Amino acid sequence: MVLPTVRLQDIVLHETLEDFYTQHRQTNMSNINAIVTKYRGHMVPHLWAQLSLKYNLAPLEGLELLGRSLYLSAPFEYREQERQTELEDTLAEAQHEGVGAAN
Repeated sequence: MVLPTVRLQDIVLHETLEDFYTQHRQTNMSNINAIVTKYRGHMVPHLWAQLSLKYNLAPLEGLELLGRSLYLSAPFEYREQERQTELEDTLAEAQHEGVGAAN
């Protein structure tokens, strides 16, 4: 399975999941691309919360995995995709205006 529009953050999440499943359940290695596609971006905290509960991880371990794979390009967590997209567009516009104002 090929990931659509692979970003560096997708690769980092993929590598983090590889490390995780190497230790916890190697049979899930074949599912990593699908997991990245499903949880990429603003859903990464939900992924690690679910995996932490499922595999009974220590809180610090779950937070370290989240910290390694958190998407900095997805600062908002909204289940409603329309609202998520609206916030991301507003942020991108503000960042662009800030760059223009600095010049």
